[in-house]
Amino acid sequence: MGDFAGVRIATYRPEDEARVAEAVEMLFCGSDGGAIDIDLKDKLKPAAGQFYRATHCQVHLPENDLVGNYENLRGASCEIQICSMMAHVWNEIEHDIGYKPEGEGPSDAERGLLEALGHLTRAGDAAITRLLAANIARMAVQTGDFADVHDFVARMRPYFPDADLSVNAGLAFDEALALDLVSIDKIRARLGDDALSPAIAAPKIQAFNAYLDEQGLSDLALNPASADLFTIAMLEADVDAIVANHAGGRGKGRPPRIFYLARAYKEFAGKQPATDQVV
Repeated sequence: MGDFAGVRIATYRPEDEARVAEAVEMLFCGSDGGAIDIDLKDKLKPAAGQFYRATHCQVHLPENDLVGNYENLRGASCEIQICSMMAHVWNEIEHDIGYKPEGEGPSDAERGLLEALGHLTRAGDAAITRLLAANIARMAVQTGDFADVHDFVARMRPYFPDADLSVNAGLAFDEALALDLVSIDKIRARLGDDALSPAIAAPKIQAFNAYLDEQGLSDLALNPASADLFTIAMLEADVDAIVANHAGGRGKGRPPRIFYLARAYKEFAGKQPATDQVV
């Protein structure tokens, strides 16, 4: 049986492919229920007109997803290709012109232009990587209030260099605005330098997540490799204000996730020994 479907995911940079592959690994499984098959294809052979690059993941739905209407997908596989946007351009054009040629195949002129495009896409990948790095460096030294969530992530990144702050950044940024934590200076003044320390935040997240698991609330678990590293500091310092800011039952619809997080954190903090009180 062939693939049930094929998917291509395009990233800004080649360096981001591994992160996407890790996310795919968490969501899917292999044909035997184990790890998925990951194949990094990098066919850089300019003399032969080869510039194809992508990470191929062969995936199946895990057992707990094969229920109801999805039971008929048992045994069905999907190939997920992950590549940069520049690589996607070359891969698509080369596939249409070179892989499925009409007549006797591409002419010398077509092959020459495909090779030129291949070099341009490789150079483009490098340029985009450098451009994004330069943008991060510029934004990291900005002062004053955060302009938006992207500015927030860029300026927080030096304090959490190993985390992917783009994950759950919206929740952290929105709550920071609600608490008037609108700049690095205000964060330091209100929460102290500990709020910007991943070494301090990580064990706090671990303890809170253990409590959530005990309470059957694991769906609320914080991600210790994301902007949740800062969210935990806000919960610790201003949980009452967060609950008040998002209280339900006021005709505003279902409260956001931060409300349930804050309510659970308040209960968690209240059960800590006096010497370990976090609020």
